[in-house]
Amino acid sequence: MFYKLAISNIRRNIQDYFIYFATLVVAIASFYIVLAVRTQDVFLFLEQMDSYSVEAVYKGIDIVFLFSLAAMFFLILYANSYLMVRRRREFGLYLILGMRQGDLYRLLLIEGLLFGVAALAVGLPIGVFTSELISLISARLFGTDLLSHRFQISWRGVFLASLSFYLIQVLTVVVTSAPIYRYEIQQLLYPMQKAPKPNENRRLSPLLFAGSAVVLLIAYAFVLKVNLLDWVGGRNGYYQFFVLCLIGSLCVFGLFRSGFSLYATWKRKRRGEYFGGLTAFRLRQSEGQFISRYKSLGIVSLLLFLAIALNSMDLVVYNNRNYEEPAFDMSLISYDSENMKEMMEAGVFAPYMKETVSFDLGYASSGSIDSADYEAVRSQLEMDGTISAADLSNFEAFFGPNARFHILKQSEFESVLSGKKLNLAPDEYAFYTSTRGDSLQGLVEKLVKVKPRIFIQDQSYRSDGSLQDEPITVEGAYYVAMAVILPDAEFEKFRDAEDMSWETTISFHWLNREQTGMGQLETATMMKKLLRDYNDQKRGQILAAYKEATQIEKERLEARYGVYQPSPEGEAEMPDTIQGIFGLEIVARRVIILVGVVYTLMYLGIIFVLVGASLLALQQITEHRNALGDYEILRKLGATPTQVKETVKYRTKIYFWAAMGFAILNASVAMRAFYSIIVREAQKVSITWMLIPSICILSIYGIYYFYTLKMGYREIDRIEW
Repeated sequence: MFYKLAISNIRRNIQDYFIYFATLVVAIASFYIVLAVRTQDVFLFLEQMDSYSVEAVYKGIDIVFLFSLAAMFFLILYANSYLMVRRRREFGLYLILGMRQGDLYRLLLIEGLLFGVAALAVGLPIGVFTSELISLISARLFGTDLLSHRFQISWRGVFLASLSFYLIQVLTVVVTSAPIYRYEIQQLLYPMQKAPKPNENRRLSPLLFAGSAVVLLIAYAFVLKVNLLDWVGGRNGYYQFFVLCLIGSLCVFGLFRSGFSLYATWKRKRRGEYFGGLTAFRLRQSEGQFISRYKSLGIVSLLLFLAIALNSMDLVVYNNRNYEEPAFDMSLISYDSENMKEMMEAGVFAPYMKETVSFDLGYASSGSIDSADYEAVRSQLEMDGTISAADLSNFEAFFGPNARFHILKQSEFESVLSGKKLNLAPDEYAFYTSTRGDSLQGLVEKLVKVKPRIFIQDQSYRSDGSLQDEPITVEGAYYVAMAVILPDAEFEKFRDAEDMSWETTISFHWLNREQTGMGQLETATMMKKLLRDYNDQKRGQILAAYKEATQIEKERLEARYGVYQPSPEGEAEMPDTIQGIFGLEIVARRVIILVGVVYTLMYLGIIFVLVGASLLALQQITEHRNALGDYEILRKLGATPTQVKETVKYRTKIYFWAAMGFAILNASVAMRAFYSIIVREAQKVSITWMLIPSICILSIYGIYYFYTLKMGYREIDRIEW
């Protein structure tokens, strides 16, 4: 009996439930999509290249998922409360007909459970289909079509999405249905409505509006004037930024609380217009609505602002992705040139190598800048006061009294790393930095202008006055923040110096699919295995020799290969003699960051707009139902259905688009500040990429608006005209 009655109730109220039902379906689909990322092609590829970083992304996505669950919990809680209020008369009739309060409570639980089953039955298939579609599209967009696609259902995603949704659904039904025990029949049949009182605090509205507007404009001006990166990164920057956002949010609430009251007061002074038609009724109704609902209106506006801002930043970040192919498929690095020579002679990678280049990087442990030049630049920087203590500390680490330089060979820099020709005299050097766009580069530029003399192992060199900041084409093999480029003859002088260490790098492309019969991922996997096997074999040989070696021979092996013995009783250990960096790993690290940002921001944006639009829709539908008595009075006074529908349209439009208007205003300021950061970081930006999310969100929001308007018209049509 209860099941049949519950199904009958859901069918009868399907139009009232529809907007709520559609929101739950989309939420369930999004739950599954974010939980099923582990089965998508992009993440499957990334797991094979950098599983540790991908796991970190998974943890971040799980945290975002929990946050979205909390948002959906409050939405479902509000929606169930709204439905309870709408059905009070129905519940009163059930009690009159002899149903006990316990039976009514059980009926509501059954309805909630059946409603949840229906939402899951529709939402999960949509989520599975959309997840597969996203997998295919993202693989193509990110250029990671390295794996053959196969259809997969994430049973983990199905289970967790169903479980989490059902838990919050059951919990909210229990919480909202429990008050049924407290109500008497007359309270259910004749509920008392709290009418808002627009006249209260009307005198304070101008003061509240002016104060909120002035403070908000000051906050806007401050955000647009300062550089957010420098400000937030400064001392107590995060706390100040939080306080500024809190003050701005309170100002939005204040504007909603007082803005329409001021508008209504201005309209009252135009008496001919105010008393024409139903204008007075519309304004008074809308004013009471703003006064009683300004808190929820402010919250919705902030949610919409976050949705627009997050998704705009999302697409801008994607548009600025840097997926240029790495210069080489693989780089081998060794801190001993003899190790590298032995490996190459062994022919481990020879059958698969082509377009091979090699270069050496020296590391001078005794190097310094002329103290007079250094002190002059440092003093000038301190007097400028334009750099942070952290920047000054970095500057001292690179160029201070205990500085240690990387050195590059001029011919290798010209032919392998840059392609730019340098004209260095035998006693000259050139600075190199890969910190383009970094604050450290600005400090280096000031230093280069001084043309400081440097010393490497007591050998003096003068600056040619140039700063080479072209990105190294073997990017990814390692990161060289700063280096000194020396002529070849001078570079070779330090080969056998005791306090010099060396990195030898060999970079190459491997043969293509036609030549090897393998794709990039299969080739990378094979090359990793070859390198691992070689290092294991070499390690075994060296450790075996170490056991039988004399003390002098052990010291030599320790110095050359890094052999160490954790304890006298323990087995000797040593690191790999050759390290490998793969081009696909470089791509994978870039993609991991981008994918994590794109998925997270897009997911949060969708959740925020769904929650915000649903709250407004449910509130307005409730207001339309509660205003039926007023509309009946208007009918008796001679109002036409068209006039009353215009009233419904007016209050719905002003309520919906006031929230969206403030959201767009706030998002415009935020995106303008974000735009300045992008320009500062020398990234490309297109206004179109910022507008696309706004258009999409407006479309979703418009669907809720027109549906709410339709429901308002439906209430008017129920009146007997």
